[in-house]
Amino acid sequence: MKITFIDPTQSVINYGLRALSQYLINANHEVKMIFMNQSSIQYDYDYPESIFEDLYEIVKDADIIGISFVSNYLGHSKSITKKIKDKFDKPIIWGGIHAIAAPEQSLEVADMVCVGEGEECMLSLLEKMETGGNLREVPNLWFKEEDTVVCNPTAHINPNIDDYSLPLYDNTREFVRQGNNIVPMEDSIRKQIIGVTTNYYDIEEKNTYPYLTLASRGCPNICSYCCNNLFRRIYKGKGKIIRRRSNTEIISELEKIARLMPYINVIEFFDDDFCFTDEETISEFARLYKQKINLPFRCNFRPESVTYEKLSLLSNAGLISVEMGLQSASARINRLFKRHFNKTSFMEAARVINKFEHIVPHYDIIVDNPFENYEDIKQTLRFISELPSPYRLAVYSLTFFPGTQLYAYAKENNLIEDEIKEIISKKNYVQHEFKQPYIKLLLLYVRRVGFKRSVTRGIFLILTNRLMMMIFDSFLFYPFWFIILYTKRVFSKIQHKEIQVIPS
Repeated sequence: MKITFIDPTQSVINYGLRALSQYLINANHEVKMIFMNQSSIQYDYDYPESIFEDLYEIVKDADIIGISFVSNYLGHSKSITKKIKDKFDKPIIWGGIHAIAAPEQSLEVADMVCVGEGEECMLSLLEKMETGGNLREVPNLWFKEEDTVVCNPTAHINPNIDDYSLPLYDNTREFVRQGNNIVPMEDSIRKQIIGVTTNYYDIEEKNTYPYLTLASRGCPNICSYCCNNLFRRIYKGKGKIIRRRSNTEIISELEKIARLMPYINVIEFFDDDFCFTDEETISEFARLYKQKINLPFRCNFRPESVTYEKLSLLSNAGLISVEMGLQSASARINRLFKRHFNKTSFMEAARVINKFEHIVPHYDIIVDNPFENYEDIKQTLRFISELPSPYRLAVYSLTFFPGTQLYAYAKENNLIEDEIKEIISKKNYVQHEFKQPYIKLLLLYVRRVGFKRSVTRGIFLILTNRLMMMIFDSFLFYPFWFIILYTKRVFSKIQHKEIQVIPS
């Protein structure tokens, strides 16, 4: 069978889609991948007609077309789907987190939806299509049958993800948007797209060429605002959701990438908790990585998994950056978020990280939270100020993504008026500077000012007094803060022309 996958997002390193593609190729199916390389998340974005002309030519011989995307690219996926269906009588299946979160809505446009991990679903679907088998036997598949939505059972989780394939990189099977056309992928195009100029990693190279991968699947947390909360519910009773690839498999992938893309100079592990394993496994990984890859890398931790011994091993292997989710230091907000946040554990982990001078810690913070009050904000700001320096903050705007428990709670409380504007067309890593501008300025102050001197910390305690925040965040002071924030943004653009990379 012939399948063409389309990624309507900005990414050309779509780890999941590439691994799925190679898995299907290994089963003797023909696969093409189209990367739309689209940074705009405008819901009603209209592609140039020349894009569709090229798209039609590539998909014309496909037996089925798959589109994988996140919620921000719902409008793009609808547009592509409708255009293809107007031109061809071909089944279209949607996958990715939005389709999993909103399968009924997705089936208003697509013919089928993969609700869960894609490997077994897609392999079974292609086999049934090829032999004329019963689609009701395809795990994780939802589809329309006349006026009925058929919801097939969720498959049990495969505990051994080494069974799945290394991601596919093959220019003869890949296409990418360049301007108003879709062209065959070339090494020079891929390098240009993934390259960034940034100081995020603090490495000497002027240009950074990161490669994103995963050493594991699943997250120990059940945060109410996150897709992992949804996965936990989908796969309840279906097996162990957290699974780690073997170190030999991880290293094999990176060796392959080093051969194909010798310009890669940073490895990004985007596991939810890279250290959610034993010290022996970390030790083996560090030894193999240092011996065979030897590139600087970054990863994500939970504070509960951080130990000096693990960090020492990873540091010696090339770890230069870690990211930990703080989000909020308020116990009340963390109950809403369903986060088991412990101030002592987080502080201890931060102190361990701080022992390694070349490792840059990034701590995630969530702002624009309508459930927060000034006491919650005060607790977070003051906790941040107590963290050992240096550190960086990655500030995210709270978004009620479909399928999450917090989305349902926000709907119940009438906090979502326009889903397209407030969710689909919103970048969650772009904070609303003009909502609670005084709070944003305090965060800016925390980011830029150290707290080694007692006088500096004393000033900050005054600035974060609840009464002070209530007064200075009132509408009376908004024009003043607007001027400061706008000036800061203008000077930031003048002084820093690099692309800012903030992982999502």
